[in-house]
Amino acid sequence: MGTVSPSGDNRVLFRIHSGNNEVYLCGAKLEQGNKATAYSISDNDQKEYSDKALDALADIANDDKLTPSEKQEAKREWDIIQGEKPILTAQADTIQLSTADYLNVYNALSAYITPLLADMTTTSTITGSVFNARFKTYYDAKTTLLKNIQYYSSGQFRITTIDATALDPDTYYPVTFTLYNATDYKATFDIGTVLGTSGKPPWATHAQGFSCNCAWESNGNRWGTLPVKRYIHSFAYSFAESTPVGSIGQVIEISMEYIYVRGGGRYTVRTSGVPFIELHPSGYHWTSGSSSGDLPTRTSIEMPVVNLDATQKTAQEAKDAAASLNTTVTGLKNFTDEAFADGIVDRAEAASIEKYINTVNEAGSAADATYGKLYNNPYLGGSAKTDLTTKKSAFDAAKVSLLNAISAAIADGKASEAEVRNVNAQYTEFNAAYKDFTRAIEDANQAIQDELKSYSDAAQDAADAAAARVAELEFLKSAFSDMTTEISDGLLLTGFVGVRDSASNIVAGLSGINPYSDLSRYPILFGGATSAKAANDAKFRFYSDGYFVLGGDRMVFEPTNSSLTVRGAIYASSGEFRGKVYASGGEFTGKVVATSGEFTGTVHASAGEFTGTITASSGKVGDFVIDNGNLLNTKNSGNIKFTYGESYVVIGNSVDYDGTYGGLIVKARDTQTTAVGISIFAWGTPSSIAIDIQRGDLFLGSSSKIHGFATSTKYFTSGSIVLEKQHDYVEYGGSSEGSILLPDGQDGKVVWVKKSGSGNLVVRSRTLGKIIRMGSSLVDSVVINWTTECKFTFIGSTGYWNYANYNN
Repeated sequence: MGTVSPSGDNRVLFRIHSGNNEVYLCGAKLEQGNKATAYSISDNDQKEYSDKALDALADIANDDKLTPSEKQEAKREWDIIQGEKPILTAQADTIQLSTADYLNVYNALSAYITPLLADMTTTSTITGSVFNARFKTYYDAKTTLLKNIQYYSSGQFRITTIDATALDPDTYYPVTFTLYNATDYKATFDIGTVLGTSGKPPWATHAQGFSCNCAWESNGNRWGTLPVKRYIHSFAYSFAESTPVGSIGQVIEISMEYIYVRGGGRYTVRTSGVPFIELHPSGYHWTSGSSSGDLPTRTSIEMPVVNLDATQKTAQEAKDAAASLNTTVTGLKNFTDEAFADGIVDRAEAASIEKYINTVNEAGSAADATYGKLYNNPYLGGSAKTDLTTKKSAFDAAKVSLLNAISAAIADGKASEAEVRNVNAQYTEFNAAYKDFTRAIEDANQAIQDELKSYSDAAQDAADAAAARVAELEFLKSAFSDMTTEISDGLLLTGFVGVRDSASNIVAGLSGINPYSDLSRYPILFGGATSAKAANDAKFRFYSDGYFVLGGDRMVFEPTNSSLTVRGAIYASSGEFRGKVYASGGEFTGKVVATSGEFTGTVHASAGEFTGTITASSGKVGDFVIDNGNLLNTKNSGNIKFTYGESYVVIGNSVDYDGTYGGLIVKARDTQTTAVGISIFAWGTPSSIAIDIQRGDLFLGSSSKIHGFATSTKYFTSGSIVLEKQHDYVEYGGSSEGSILLPDGQDGKVVWVKKSGSGNLVVRSRTLGKIIRMGSSLVDSVVINWTTECKFTFIGSTGYWNYANYNN
């Protein structure tokens, strides 16, 4: 291989020493880069050949017929295509270049041309435009593949280091890749790192860092003119708490691919077809014309999901085949609309319609083939498969019904209104069935992807677990490399003894030192762990300072203050607790004999007995707080309940107390077997009962009053009386004039007054002045000379008694 400079005079010299000799030079190719590739014709030569072939094929198909001689010409071209296919795919496979688009087009051409060439002795009816389009699509795909082979084989791969070691390790940052404008080319991306070069972020679980790799290819969207066909070929990571890279996407307005990387790491990126790569520590703001947007930093990302190209291609082929059939049917419908417009279908129109019907059947055969590949995928099952079958059957039935309706309409050379309506109705049904079928294809593809992802995730988890076990073993070997193991008779001295489970995880062990520099302490004995690194989370563990844990922190002994913490129930069928018991939670069941001591914190007693002496200077009982020996209810709730026996509850005072304070007594029965519900003492002596409830009867003390509502009738027959605040109802039955003074006003206070005798009753306010309101007037008194009730209501905001006459 010779290398030439991009500029200057570059000449290749051939020296002939003697004689008349001829030199033949062939197979020479000038290419950019530093890697020689297999010979291939140039883009211009390829285009020239494709144009000539397409011109010849167009001449063959211009009359919509394929005669035996024309079939021979088409077969020669098809033989050339078949011969070059393995050569092209082999060249692509050598550089791991995807041939998905090329093979998709090749298979479509094969499905179309093979039936036409099955019988070389007869003339076949074809649609010239479809015939030409099939070959042109192939030549375009072939040209694209050749360009990609030449480009990716040239050694023009860009290698870039993305250094995020100085960035926040709890943040993910966008890395952008600007794609070439030639968006039909695939750009390739490979980002990753290995132990030793990755940096040592705090989220790495290996002493030398972490490792990861993600490889994919993609193309630019160019404002939606081309769909993004992204294929993630591989993804894996190890020795990290979570994925270091992910959330792959594209800003379609500017054809900018991106991926997020976690701060604290160092990554190597290998790309082709990418002129610019950049890490954005503050996020990225993009603009394109009047559009703009942001790629902000993130605190979490989505893990890349490896694409299984075969399943996606199969689903896409099924959708494309269905779409092709739909397009062909639409063309047929448009033509019949024109043909049926005058109600007459002439011979030429009928022939054209027959051609369309043949084309529809051909497209239907291609759709059947691609559907079969999707349906037979071993990962498709359940409702998605059932629905796909149902929708395909409905789609086929709609197609047959439409074609039958068209055939019936042209059979007699006339298209009646009823026949046209039937064709239109069947076409509507066909379109609806087509939409349902394409949705079913998408659902089937998603179901396959979900099923495969579950296998991929399980395999990745298993691989990660295996890698972690190997890394842990290697680390422990390194950590204890300076220690020795001595065996003498029955004596064994060593630094670490580990116990593995069936999956080779270290679940228990003995350790003489703390092997991990990032752990503040390490147990000398542990069991029930998931790994040696997770020994501090083991179900039981003992430390060199005497600290120990049992049952996963259910019982903890702290040697610094000799405290034992139990989270859960303590079942004591007998025994004694002496001294102080600090119970922050848990239950005491059975019998606890306490000769002395204190209970502090929260004690949940679901059953059992407390006997002996319990001195509680502080603590809590339910919603009650013990404060200097007093039981205080701080939440206005809580109950003291006795379910049987002659016990009673006394709050505030007792029957033999000095009677200075009031109190409440609740008894089951008294000494005379008189059932007592509640007795409330008044201030003074215990015998001063304010309220006594016995056998459902309510008794008031001699000086007790119930305020706020009428308790009895105040009745008098002569003279005058002064009402008090507790008086609510007054009746006068005298024959001469009597009078009453209303009480001191309280807002809302109501007094009812009734005259039942022959004498009038004068009502005055205790406060002098006109403070009784009658209608709109204020008066100092009201004379009642009728025998129905009157109502006086005191309004605090005005200071007046409002008078209401209920005589009418």
